[in-house]
Amino acid sequence: MPMKRKIEVFSAGCPCCFETIELVRKSACPSCEVTVLDMRSHLGTGQLCPGNADMFKLSGPKKQAYLEALNSYNKAVAAASKQFLADAKTKAGLSEAELALAQSWFAEGLNPEINKILAAKEKK
Repeated sequence: MPMKRKIEVFSAGCPCCFETIELVRKSACPSCEVTVLDMRSHLGTGQLCPGNADMFKLSGPKKQAYLEALNSYNKAVAAASKQFLADAKTKAGLSEAELALAQSWFAEGLNPEINKILAAKEKK
């Protein structure tokens, strides 16, 4: 039995990545094994993937400015989420069970699911 060739695709989770992954899968021969590695599991809910810059076909200074704006936005989202949870505990007095539920809304790893929904809507 011949050894399979391994193809690894690093995904940022944006619609552009989904299209590329499909292209790689369709182009791979039967002796190829395609593995998709999710690079955005570190993003919190509501944060944006830097790979989204490619959807706008930006380059050079415009791309750099976009990425700086995106990083600023992601930091603000992280700070707002942290502040909300702190206020929910200290000001609203949520119980431990209620606080655990609220914390689950900000779980890392939800963005891949959100991006799949958005990509499906974009194709319609």
